[in-house]
Amino acid sequence: MDEKRNPFGGKNPHGMYVPLTDDEMEVLFRLADAGEYKLVVKDLGLTLTGFKVGKYPGPGLYQGESIVTIGDKRISFTFRLDYNAPAVPTPNWYFDMELWALGHLLYQHRMPTESYGKPIQIVAGAFNDFALDIGIDHIDPAIVKEVKAKQVGLTTRQGNMHLDLQGQRLLAQTRAGEKAVREITAAEARKATEKKKKATGR
Repeated sequence: MDEKRNPFGGKNPHGMYVPLTDDEMEVLFRLADAGEYKLVVKDLGLTLTGFKVGKYPGPGLYQGESIVTIGDKRISFTFRLDYNAPAVPTPNWYFDMELWALGHLLYQHRMPTESYGKPIQIVAGAFNDFALDIGIDHIDPAIVKEVKAKQVGLTTRQGNMHLDLQGQRLLAQTRAGEKAVREITAAEARKATEKKKKATGR
């Protein structure tokens, strides 16, 4: 096994995760190259497009461009929201986000927008920069086939792995950890919803 990879072939040797297949990775890049990613901010009635493959340049260097960063387990979207309402500063606890491509809803998430335990303030003429980080267990084979026409026998990395007993135990522990992270993310979204209800009564 390459020393620079984890036990499942992931490119981060310090991360315990099952990476996407080469086919799945290619699909993510093809969708980006074709400009297919659409990020919908339902609360604002706003659809963000034009995501280009790249990396967040860092504080002070980011100029509001729409960036998609693709890894072998995660995909991240960096973007800027410019507000044309409300007229006075208003607390905002979360945004309901949807990710679309090829007419398919790929992901939806209630993204908390708190800073130091308090909701951000939004007002016309202001803006905020955000990053939406999405962990991917696998991509629907139907979408993979739609992007990569005439592909046969596509499967996930887990379906292709031949593991001994120790490897199977490690895989089970890894999947349990991934599930725990998803549960934490969902709990954070529920907490943001509850805070808004408590503060606004709705």
